[in-house]
Amino acid sequence: SIIHDGANGATQKELTHLLLNGCTPSDVTDFYSSRSFSLPSTNETGVAFKSANRLYVDDSISLKNGYQKHVEDKYEVKV
Repeated sequence: SIIHDGANGATQKELTHLLLNGCTPSDVTDFYSSRSFSLPSTNETGVAFKSANRLYVDDSISLKNGYQKHVEDKYEVKV
């Protein structure tokens, strides 16, 4: 979903279709960003849930400030 949010045009359209067919790009962002915070880390049976959403960027590439802020705000991560 982090890659989806940084894509545009045909690439974002394909990722939207893959992640949540029939929804808008905003729906995808809202769905995945809310899921990372709404799942308990441990439930009443003692089962733990861990998830990760990571993007590795080479040091020679700089991210657009708007994208970086979007990811930090929506996914509550440090970029």
